[in-house]
Amino acid sequence: MNLRDKHILLTGASRGIGATLARHLSVTGARLTLVARPSAALDRIAGELKAHVLPADLGAADFDAAALWARAEAGGGPVHVLINNAGVDLTGDPALTAPGDVAGAYRLNLIAPALLCQQMIRAAERDGGVDRLVVNVSSQSANVGVPGMGWYASTKAGLSHLTRALGSEFGGTRIRFLLVEPGAVPTGMLESVQGYGPTAAAFARFRALGLQRDVPAEELAGAILAGIRDDQTYLCRPRRSGPVAWMTALSHHLCMLALQGVARRSG
Repeated sequence: MNLRDKHILLTGASRGIGATLARHLSVTGARLTLVARPSAALDRIAGELKAHVLPADLGAADFDAAALWARAEAGGGPVHVLINNAGVDLTGDPALTAPGDVAGAYRLNLIAPALLCQQMIRAAERDGGVDRLVVNVSSQSANVGVPGMGWYASTKAGLSHLTRALGSEFGGTRIRFLLVEPGAVPTGMLESVQGYGPTAAAFARFRALGLQRDVPAEELAGAILAGIRDDQTYLCRPRRSGPVAWMTALSHHLCMLALQGVARRSG
């Protein structure tokens, strides 16, 4: 997809991967709408990039995806690209995590992206003559069981599965889905994740075995832009993690093979 003059809605845009990705997107000629909780960081990047801003807490119990979508379209026109990037980790002893924090993580990491995907699907069905793309930024943790990361990993596993399922259901239409599963990206979130001893030890073992390397946010952002440009449906960084991800997705691909010729949608 050529992003010139396209309207991009990017969540989690104030820091980390989201802020880096916003800067990369800003030079494509696209119109940016940046979503994150109200903060000085969000104001700074919006001013730097001359982007439209929608302050919102996607993890709030009263988050309204339809209202956010309406505000985005009122400010920037029809949304052509949705990038669900916002996320929070709860790395630590699962017995000690506050129940409210668990619920909030599921809302932010999985439920809000799902509801925004639904808004994109509805927009595509209202105007089927426009190419649209959903980019869901998941994680390699969706495919493995790392100590201390169960809450986060399960939300990302749900997002990965949702992306594959919707991508298959809407295959051949003008709405596409790109699943991004990065490994460890050196951001504030990674520092928090590695602050828990068992998780840090697991990451160190993966690195020692050559199964993992840190992926700079700049590298990941560049890869995502290339994936959008080349109409990819899946992106994994580092590439050495690909076989693990492929094994996780194998049952999905076998199911799609079995369902060849079966109608994907009614009507």
